Amino acid sequence: MAEALAKKWNGKLIDNPIKLDGEPAYRVKGKPNPSRVQPIDCIVVVTDGRVVMLMAGAQHVGTVDEALTQLAASWKWKKRNESIDELKSR
Repeated sequence: MAEALAKKWNGKLIDNPIKLDGEPAYRVKGKPNPSRVQPIDCIVVVTDGRVVMLMAGAQHVGTVDEALTQLAASWKWKKRNESIDELKSR
């Protein structure tokens, strides 16, 4: 999945996997387009039968890297069987 996204973005898959709340995840870096905002950074993880992508877009390299890194470091998975109402009440 991450390799296909890197190819589509004409970007690259970062070699070293990271952990997203204990799950192996892969970072994809795309090339920015100075004329428009577009996805340039993504973390892809497969967990509990789902593919989850944390994606950030920008016009310039470096503008989203730190934000996505911080998001990944603080990420916590919710139990899959929690209802929307239970999540809203937190």
